[in-house]
Amino acid sequence: MYAKPILDIAVVLKSFTEMNVEEMKNAGYSYCGAQNRAEDRYLFVLRGEGQISLRHIHCYEPNNRDFYYVTHFRDYLNSHEEYAKEYNNLKRKLAEKYPDDRIAYTNEKEEFVKIIYQKIDADRLN
Repeated sequence: MYAKPILDIAVVLKSFTEMNVEEMKNAGYSYCGAQNRAEDRYLFVLRGEGQISLRHIHCYEPNNRDFYYVTHFRDYLNSHEEYAKEYNNLKRKLAEKYPDDRIAYTNEKEEFVKIIYQKIDADRLN
């Protein structure tokens, strides 16, 4: 799979109140705070030289809907080669089109991601 040189890690915590932000900072991660208005996902980023993102740790509480979808999205692509190829081609095209604009790159992937989420929901109901 074509990918940016960033490792995205999704973890489930017992609770955000027990999250040790200072320890993550001591380990070299930047605390980016809540990643949406619902404050149900928090982000830490490890940066390399020139402040380039190397690792993103996305933190979720148990039973988080976004965690469910990101992990099932990965699993769906791993088990459906045709969609994995389509997603790979889309990512390559968008990386060429938006080499320095992560927001536009991400926004243009959204429609494909939603289609896979619908497929995940359909599989869950069957």
